[in-house]
Amino acid sequence: FQEGWNHLMGDNHTKIDKKIGEHLITDAMHDGSIAAKAFCFFLGWGGHDQNYSKALKYLAKSIRSERNVSTFLAIKGHFYMNGFGVKADNKKGIRLIKKAAALDHAWSQNILGCCYQEGVGVEKNVSKAYKLYKLAAMKGYSKAQYNLGELYLSSKGIKNNREEGLRWLIKSAQQDHWKAMERLGWNS
Repeated sequence: FQEGWNHLMGDNHTKIDKKIGEHLITDAMHDGSIAAKAFCFFLGWGGHDQNYSKALKYLAKSIRSERNVSTFLAIKGHFYMNGFGVKADNKKGIRLIKKAAALDHAWSQNILGCCYQEGVGVEKNVSKAYKLYKLAAMKGYSKAQYNLGELYLSSKGIKNNREEGLRWLIKSAQQDHWKAMERLGWNS
């Protein structure tokens, strides 16, 4: 599951390749991964219809039984923040994502950074957003690298640093993050 996640999300210095990500996650589901089954129900992959309630059920099982608890806490938090299969509850979603971020989960750190940058479910705090983006970017998460680069270039809440901003955008683009590639003019 984790390797598929890395390809899907551009995590752990892995180039984004959604086809490979879907293939690996679907294979993991067929090999018995409860987390992969949850993900397949969430996205309607592997012969399953999209079903948020079933995805949440399998997600709860995976939190109790599999490694990578942080990933599953983060996804569950995402479900609550967006009302996928449950009543939308930003507080509960943020609490779960904070738990995952505290477990050093890059995707969660980036999502939480976005929440702090925009003031979604938490009080707006660009300094916290910056710190969270930086933590996730250092782990090779391409979306966090992009967000950090944009934050450096925008100078909204932190000191403008064009060189650092471009450096992070380049790192993100090298993992095929399309927004970073577009921002740099690397249309492929």
